Amino acid sequence: LLALIYARNCGAEVGKYLEEFTNEWSKAQYKYGLERRKQMFRRYVSLSRAVRKDPFE
Repeated sequence: LLALIYARNCGAEVGKYLEEFTNEWSKAQYKYGLERRKQMFRRYVSLSRAVRKDPFE
């Protein structure tokens, strides 16, 4: 979600924060309930589509 904040200020930073989210997601996703995980994943895909051709790169 930091990517959303930084996207408004400096687009070059967005990829970095999406990667940080991906790393954190792989470690800590099961701390959250299923509905929250789905919501976070949808937001990630939405943000990454805005800055990348392939959101699963």
